[in-house]
Amino acid sequence: MTHQYSIDQAQSQFEAILSGVESGTPVELLRAGQPIAVVISSEEYARLTSGQPPNFWQALQIFRQDFNLEQAGFDVSTFENLRDTSPGREVIL
Repeated sequence: MTHQYSIDQAQSQFEAILSGVESGTPVELLRAGQPIAVVISSEEYARLTSGQPPNFWQALQIFRQDFNLEQAGFDVSTFENLRDTSPGREVIL
């Protein structure tokens, strides 16, 4: 969840903003109610500028953080045991 601060608030609460950014919470800075900048952690900046998309597992974790399936009306048990764990068919090469 992104926090929003006006420029005046950001100046007076700079230390608190930085500790929030360090813990992974982006901060949006506003001037006259309009967004002008976003402050993110250096780790997040490196990830965004690396040019490489997240791997599948990272993308899945991001999806799970951003979307609450139960809140959206999905029964989470629907997704349990979907994977076929059988060894599959034998292939002769």
